[in-house]
Amino acid sequence: GRLPLHVKALLGLGESIQGIFITIGGYFLNSFLLETACIDPVYVGLIQAIQGVFDAMNDPLIGTLSDRTRTRWGRRRPWLLFAAPALALFYFGLWNALPADVPQYLKFLYALCMYMGVSVGITSIQVQIGALVPELTDNYDERTSVSGWRFAMMIIVGLAAAVSQSSLVSGSLDPASSYRLSGGILAAVMWASAWAVFAGIREKWHAQEESQKRLAFCESVRTVLQNRAFLCVACSYMCGPTAVVLIQSNFYMFSKYILGDPDLLSILMSCAQGFGMLFLPVWVLMSTRFDKRFVFMVGGTGFLLALTAIFFVQSANQAVILACMCGSCVSTVYLVPYSLLPDVVDEDELRTGKRREGLFVGFFTTALKFSATSALTLTNLMLKAFGYTAPVATCGAEFSEKVDTLEEHAQTHEVLLCIRMLCSLVPALFMLVAIMCVWCFPITRRIQVENARLVALRRHKRATELAANPDPSDAPNPNDVMRSTATSEEPAADEMPADSADSRPQQPDRAMPPCASDGASAYTWVEAAL
Repeated sequence: GRLPLHVKALLGLGESIQGIFITIGGYFLNSFLLETACIDPVYVGLIQAIQGVFDAMNDPLIGTLSDRTRTRWGRRRPWLLFAAPALALFYFGLWNALPADVPQYLKFLYALCMYMGVSVGITSIQVQIGALVPELTDNYDERTSVSGWRFAMMIIVGLAAAVSQSSLVSGSLDPASSYRLSGGILAAVMWASAWAVFAGIREKWHAQEESQKRLAFCESVRTVLQNRAFLCVACSYMCGPTAVVLIQSNFYMFSKYILGDPDLLSILMSCAQGFGMLFLPVWVLMSTRFDKRFVFMVGGTGFLLALTAIFFVQSANQAVILACMCGSCVSTVYLVPYSLLPDVVDEDELRTGKRREGLFVGFFTTALKFSATSALTLTNLMLKAFGYTAPVATCGAEFSEKVDTLEEHAQTHEVLLCIRMLCSLVPALFMLVAIMCVWCFPITRRIQVENARLVALRRHKRATELAANPDPSDAPNPNDVMRSTATSEEPAADEMPADSADSRPQQPDRAMPPCASDGASAYTWVEAAL
């Protein structure tokens, strides 16, 4: 059904918590670790690699724990209440640079611990925000609208945070103190936002509408990783944001070393984020009139072309124009995967009888974090391989004597070429993979509408049967959920209303791509139901 405006705004406010870290971390974290905390690029790359492995285990576990949480506040809201202060503490600690005379390995361990703490906090909140969407509404277009609100708030709050941090850090005689001040302010904003969502949203989940049998954790993970629709949307959500983070994390150095003006970053950020916000309603409107895959094709292709053109930028004016082009298309990178994930959750409930939003969003959040991890790891390893050296003014005492012989802001031709590639050709390649993944997504509008109808019927039937017979022994066996199509559970005849043919959605289905239809045995029973 339709959601009240204040609920959409609160979900957007919750999304802004992750938006702050994505935006600030994307634009500033790598340069902070390299040029203010003075950590060697190899250590910085190692931090990102370890963090990626940690997220792969941490996020699905938190998602599963969220699904199994039972309190008087619901399943999701307690996580918002208790994770917020911990996240604020670790976020503030992350932006505190240790003194220059501290050994490199201690700086590495400190930054790694703070980064892991922020990761756990972000996951504990983001999983709840993502899981609440399919719980609160099953409407195809309403989910797109909610995704638009989430992304809009992420852009607005992220841009405000980035501009404020840039104004504090840019030109500061003591960048370490400026980063510390900004970290404290934004930590408080994150804390307050999470508690506002906790206070303002009520959950609609009811235990009696769900199958009473439990799936073991390993079995749950296996079924998720074998869900073809989820793999498509998760891969797109990993590759698309990887392209975005590559630009964000390297555009400061692009402005500084190639365009010769580090202060230009604020203008480029404002152009990209501003145009992203301006074009967001356009993409939301297109998603209600066209297939979401088509919307991603259009926006993703425009983004890919703009990325490729960045490689040839020679002036600030050219950079501003391409930043506007990127901003106008980048909304689709987040909007479409956001709105497709609830459709996957509905399809999974039909197959398993379980509401596993937390687990799916946990893996989904892992994909987003892995995008940042892979982007920053690739950045630091490439910079190290091409001969990047830190500025003498901030880190001259920390590195080899070779650094002391260089002028501040000077880099070799090879490093400049590397920075150009990291801001253009490399992210363009990731964007191409994301486009291919969305094109292969198999759940169309018509299938989703029918899935939502069948989910509602099954929930009502389970609740009725449980009220009449509290013994859950007759619930479907979880071990059967991934059997072949020939033995897959099909909707029972009594679940299908007599006028199902007449109540079927009249909107014609758009053709599915070959990769979405050939061999898609997991969806044969859906076709049979239709």
